[in-house]
Amino acid sequence: MNAKIAVLAACAALGLVAPAAAQGDQGYVPPGSLSAPPSPPATPQPAPVPPPAPQSQPTFSGAWSSSEGDLSLVQQNGSLAGTYSKRGGRIMGQVDGAQAQGYWAQDLADQGCANTRFGTAYWGRFTWSLSPDGGHFDGQWSYCDADPTNPWNGDRKGD
Repeated sequence: MNAKIAVLAACAALGLVAPAAAQGDQGYVPPGSLSAPPSPPATPQPAPVPPPAPQSQPTFSGAWSSSEGDLSLVQQNGSLAGTYSKRGGRIMGQVDGAQAQGYWAQDLADQGCANTRFGTAYWGRFTWSLSPDGGHFDGQWSYCDADPTNPWNGDRKGD
């Protein structure tokens, strides 16, 4: 019987049997049947909050009242086109975020250009910055290819 206790003591030292079995107790546990103590129950975790949906950025599309006349603009895939009420005015440009730049053209203007653009000698450049709420733009215009310096501002018309 002492040999059995010695073997059980050695097994207990290796974690193969419960220590009580090594002392001759009847609580013998066969090798491989020991398991780790049960883990405490998992604390419930709140469901992950999805990131906020990207807010759509306002566009230049729509009807505007501007310092150069009423505007009707369409913005699509980075392009901007439209018309305005002053002397058959037309707008062609590009948009990057809240910034627009391009060309205006009219049937007649106070100054003509040496070359034609969009079928007329009356044209120039513009730059506009759209307000964060999309209700106003500030900008400048020029004749021909000069840097825009004359004010051109507008407010979105209500529905």
